[in-house]
Amino acid sequence: MSGLDWNREPLKRWLLGRKSVAAYRSAMQKFIEFTESTPERLLIEKEEDLKLPPRKQGKSEARLKGFFNWLKTEYVSPKTGKSLAPKAALTYVGAIAGFYSVHNLKLNIRWTDFKASPLTVNATEKMTATQVQKLASFAPELRDKAIIWCMFQGLMDISTVLSLNYGDIEKEIRNPPMNALMIRDIVRGKEEVPHHMLIYETAVKYVKFYLEERAGKQYWKVLKYNDPLFLGRSGARHSSRYVQDLLREIAPLTFIANSRFEHADMNPLRPHSLRASGSDQLAKAGAVKEFRDFLMGHKVDFDCAYFGGEEGLRKTYVNYAKQALEPTGVPPEIEEKLQDVESLKRMFTEERKHREELEERLEKANEKRVKIERQIERLRREDADIDKIIEVLSMLVNAPMGYSGKQEGFPELIPEEEWFDKPMERAEKILAELKKRRADES
Repeated sequence: MSGLDWNREPLKRWLLGRKSVAAYRSAMQKFIEFTESTPERLLIEKEEDLKLPPRKQGKSEARLKGFFNWLKTEYVSPKTGKSLAPKAALTYVGAIAGFYSVHNLKLNIRWTDFKASPLTVNATEKMTATQVQKLASFAPELRDKAIIWCMFQGLMDISTVLSLNYGDIEKEIRNPPMNALMIRDIVRGKEEVPHHMLIYETAVKYVKFYLEERAGKQYWKVLKYNDPLFLGRSGARHSSRYVQDLLREIAPLTFIANSRFEHADMNPLRPHSLRASGSDQLAKAGAVKEFRDFLMGHKVDFDCAYFGGEEGLRKTYVNYAKQALEPTGVPPEIEEKLQDVESLKRMFTEERKHREELEERLEKANEKRVKIERQIERLRREDADIDKIIEVLSMLVNAPMGYSGKQEGFPELIPEEEWFDKPMERAEKILAELKKRRADES
């Protein structure tokens, strides 16, 4: 969370007259980190809650209970590396209850409730890179996919991710050394110390995709140094509340930790789970706690020189990121598309087979057509021959008695007994001679 302005209402009124101001400030910083809200919004939320029927009230009280459990189970103290003891956590809860009380917004809580064991169903789910891939596949926007991967691979809290400007990544986004983009001198509001962060291939890929979608293929010529890296629909810096609500909406679709959703009052796959999952995966890959603490922005007694400078830090990160922070297998959205491709292949194969059958039938039909055309042509020739025979026979029938054709110089007629054996041959000779005679006469 970015630094709080302690001189503004309502914080100034709350701290007025306090002796241990540092403890109260620490309590508020932790509560703001947990709720990902603001002091003003928290008061407005309680005022709106009081307008509801009594049976529907209690949102602020539920937040405080969740805060108490978070301090004991998930929060990691930069001094001890452990969560807070119940007594220390209760001290912070009392400070926050006083924040509401000083603004005349009394919380309806029983302090005995804060001594019970925390609900295990509210613990963050530690995800693998492949599970994060599945979660990100349900995010509707490239921007949201990029944010999810930055939280996981960069071990960032949501406030830090959304506080980034284009200038923070401008130097390396187009060609990150070793495929790992370094974000330098980022100050977490909680710790208020500068540190370096890195994101690896998948996060870099989605950030590029988002910037190209937002500002075109040559986004570096369009975006300015101080432009927010992630924009909301309004054109202003993106909202952590939107990301929180989105993860709550898509988490059940992944079937990761689904058995806990109906019993939990906190989303097991909330933004903090991505940051925690990244650290968990690095630890399983062998990364030492000092390395993980530095990347997460915890207070440490050294800088990146401890890891061999920026390049040493990058090399160490890449060695672990390759095996721990990159998903294995085909992304769900690609797998779905591959299934569609296979379906199309089957469809095209069936269509090709059907087409080949049609071509075969058409070829056979063409062969039949050719045979029929030949038969028709033969019949036409026979018809023409018959016409010729009829013409010659008509001439012979109408000739004078005893006419044999010799008078006209025709060839000898075929004897009667041979007439039906070679009628066409004889008729053609007679016809040809007749035509020649007529041509000579004309």
